[in-house]
Amino acid sequence: MSNNNHKNQRQQSPFINELSFTQFDEARRRTDLVIVPTGSVEVYGPHLPLGSDFLVAKAIAGRVARQTDSLVAPTLEVGEASNLLGASGTFTISRQVLENFLDEILAQLVDYGFRRFLFITGHAGNVDTVAYLSRKIERLHPVRCAQVDWWRFIQHIDDGIFDTSGYHCHGHAAEAGTSVVSYLYPPLADLSDLPHYELAKKAEDFPEIIQYQLFVDKTDKGMTGDARAASPEKGRLLVERAVDRIVDFINTDFNNDER
Repeated sequence: MSNNNHKNQRQQSPFINELSFTQFDEARRRTDLVIVPTGSVEVYGPHLPLGSDFLVAKAIAGRVARQTDSLVAPTLEVGEASNLLGASGTFTISRQVLENFLDEILAQLVDYGFRRFLFITGHAGNVDTVAYLSRKIERLHPVRCAQVDWWRFIQHIDDGIFDTSGYHCHGHAAEAGTSVVSYLYPPLADLSDLPHYELAKKAEDFPEIIQYQLFVDKTDKGMTGDARAASPEKGRLLVERAVDRIVDFINTDFNNDER
């Protein structure tokens, strides 16, 4: 490969950490939109990698950035996953650490001239922190923020793709999650003996009161739901539909005209 071809290949990357400082300066003069993926390193069934949440968020961020000529921010792979503690391979950081990290990264991105921040949040434990910081930065600066809560977001756009439904489809490492990961990262997904797990629901005499249960008290397989019908093809259909939807949002609603 020639040096020129290698240089052109680098210029196509939307990931800030893969750019030289001159490429970064050129890119930030061209766009004020940056995509911020967050995720987790946690138990995700016996068949999928521990980093599934972050790996998916990063891949989606890259695909969206390439279609919108935007950039993907440096971010932290580990999230707030205290509800999964006790499950092997799970790592967690406090909400304060997550908040401080993102807060400082966002402040520097603002200084670099970015004015639109789209979070691709691949882990439910990060959603509230991202929401808090989005409101904060919008109060302090003339910017706009939006968040895609990935695993909840796809539940609104999955018509006709999956064979199961409810938590059987969208449970932890179930049909939807397994399909997405196996499509985006084929070498990391073991589809040889896909698992399923019937979630044991305990009777609740006070359903209107929020209670807390550790993930390991629900399942010993590191998953909930049914992954047996999962396939990379279903993952492809969902990812393409999701990226199209996010790109449509960016191109039609997510601008700075009102700021």
